Amino acid sequence: MVNWSAKVSLLSELLNAHQTLALSSGQILVCHGFESDAENRICVLDSTMKMVLRALGTSSATRSGIADPTEYQLTQPIWVAVSESQGVAYVADFKNDRVLVVALASMSVQCVLTAGSMRRPYRICMDDGGLLYVGS
Repeated sequence: MVNWSAKVSLLSELLNAHQTLALSSGQILVCHGFESDAENRICVLDSTMKMVLRALGTSSATRSGIADPTEYQLTQPIWVAVSESQGVAYVADFKNDRVLVVALASMSVQCVLTAGSMRRPYRICMDDGGLLYVGS
């Protein structure tokens, strides 16, 4: 997990984002997952303080200068669904053929969802009843 606490330009963090979601807390969840980008992460931004609060994944240009590969290194996270009531985000990790369940408060991986027929998940959403849908 990469956790940057240095102030950053909000514009630079939002540039080339694959998806952005406004959370009820006023924070912004950003998913960087374009194949051509060096960014392979999801992060929570605080728009008031203009800083990254929490992040999961790696990029070639981390603020600390050190990439942080983990067991849950993301490879083209392409879409995110959020359940704020459960405090989790579901991340479609396209090139790793899986969906990660990530705690929003800590950006830690709670579990990994895989299925024999799920390949290259590219869209993910949740209905009002809490059912998760994954397009692969």
